[in-house]
Amino acid sequence: MSEATSPHLPEGTGENIGIVDTDRPCVRCMHNLRGVATAGKCPACGTDVAISLTNMLLQYASKEYIGTVRSGLSIILNWILISILLAFCAIGWRYIFARAGYVLDEIAIAVLGLLTTGMIIHGYFKLTAAEEGYSEPPEKHAAFRTPAMSRKIVRVAVAVQGVIAALQFVFILFVVGKIDARTEFIVTISMAVVVLILMMVQMIAVMRCIEWLALRVPDHYIIKRARRYPWQLPMVAIFGLLLLGLGPLLALVMYWNLLDRLRKHLKSILKTGVPAQLKGMTANAASAVETAKA
Repeated sequence: MSEATSPHLPEGTGENIGIVDTDRPCVRCMHNLRGVATAGKCPACGTDVAISLTNMLLQYASKEYIGTVRSGLSIILNWILISILLAFCAIGWRYIFARAGYVLDEIAIAVLGLLTTGMIIHGYFKLTAAEEGYSEPPEKHAAFRTPAMSRKIVRVAVAVQGVIAALQFVFILFVVGKIDARTEFIVTISMAVVVLILMMVQMIAVMRCIEWLALRVPDHYIIKRARRYPWQLPMVAIFGLLLLGLGPLLALVMYWNLLDRLRKHLKSILKTGVPAQLKGMTANAASAVETAKA
């Protein structure tokens, strides 16, 4: 079977006569392929038409899979909101209650850490769920191939963070106050460094998964940001923290907006069968060709 032929053409694509006879967007640039030969290429970006006639687009994926990914995104987004709320609560406690002599219980903090970590593990496992029946495109369209390694990295990273959160709880409950301050400091900093490294690796892998899902909408607004956020978000967090003190919060908001935009598409697909029509989804001719080469 040639690369320009697909064994999984949805109904109504004119495959029997070799012409796309319905409104069908190109998976790369969203150009309407109606009237184009099924064995040909998109006239706008040169992508094989057959790729756009498979279950590549999310609107042709199973409702169960769309629902699972949407649920995962909702859990992650809720976790981000909770994290922001807890951050403001911690700041308020420090500047209001702490001055009055109240001390924030470290055990309570550890319990909250366990709960939020469990929440985030559940969310990312759903986001990276495998899709049964997905037809892998040929190697020449590598960007559309399932990011299996990235999915595994995300799951391992969040699972290890869960283990560390459990160890931190045990450490606070049974060790803190029973060892010298220097050792306690070293252990605490070591755990924090490991978690930071895991989060950096996780961010790179998550963005690859988000890019893959966005390519299947397609939404070039998400695609472009998913490609630059692995380095842009850490820079915003670090330099924003040094300059304004709000870097981590700003990075979380940017991350939240990106995931929420993808969630809107999934909600629309479940409700109407097609992605949401959002500003910036389509690419101009130059960026479409650039994406096709990626």
